[in-house]
Amino acid sequence: MLKNVRWHIVPSLFCNYSCDHCCNHSGPQMKKSLSQKELQSLKRGMMTHNPSELQFVGGEPSLFIDEINEIISYHNHYDKINISLATNGWFATTTTRAIKYLKKFKRLTHIQMSFDIFHNSRSKKEYVINMDQACKTLNLNFNLSITITDVKELVLAKELIQEFGVSAAIGKVESSGRALINGIAFKYPAYDNSVVDKRCTNLEGITFIANKGFTICSSNLIFNHDIPEMFSESIEDLYSNKYFQLLKKCTMGEISKKLKVEMLNDPKYSSVCANCEYLFTTYWKNNNEKNKAK
Repeated sequence: MLKNVRWHIVPSLFCNYSCDHCCNHSGPQMKKSLSQKELQSLKRGMMTHNPSELQFVGGEPSLFIDEINEIISYHNHYDKINISLATNGWFATTTTRAIKYLKKFKRLTHIQMSFDIFHNSRSKKEYVINMDQACKTLNLNFNLSITITDVKELVLAKELIQEFGVSAAIGKVESSGRALINGIAFKYPAYDNSVVDKRCTNLEGITFIANKGFTICSSNLIFNHDIPEMFSESIEDLYSNKYFQLLKKCTMGEISKKLKVEMLNDPKYSSVCANCEYLFTTYWKNNNEKNKAK
């Protein structure tokens, strides 16, 4: 049993933005949020396992303050752990408003604001400055999240970091959700064979998604496909899930051998998430074809 891990919680995929690169189709059309049954499942899991960190992501999680505060209260020691919020920063129109809004949360220690070529058409540069000032006032850690589709965009990312004087997490756009539909995933110039020895990027955490359940995955595999096998209703069921165990223990190369699916030397499979998606979906497809042939 895994204890003291980081929990990523998606209270809803509803978002006030509808970004072209969104990995999980978040947007105004997504209306569902956590049910009472799911809240109770989170409560039981959290009180038993005491995650070391809570990360609220979306969708736009800042639109679900009541649900987030309730979830935070489930933790036995919520006042002693790191709790972060990933946001597009829509409410930081002024520093005063940002401070007032952030104070509504029961506890926060870190704010990560998305700001890149996909977000800056809605979120203005002033919002970043206002959020930074609000976080300094409230003694919260603050950083930007910048996603790129090409190595050339690294230059723009570095310019933004220098301009705002804040730290930033730079990530590649995965071929998932609307990014897949719009064909704007990060373009690898050549196949990176180091992916063979890499493991799931979410090894240090688990994910809970509203209307889905607990899972280890937070990318291509679950957002491009409807795969109930990847989700569990309780944290205990997740820990005994064979796919969870496989992803926790094995590299992509090892998973390839166990599933008897050959890895492809294609640049688009340089990403761990794209590779994982290919291996598992091919495995399930092969199994279904074998079962139909019987």
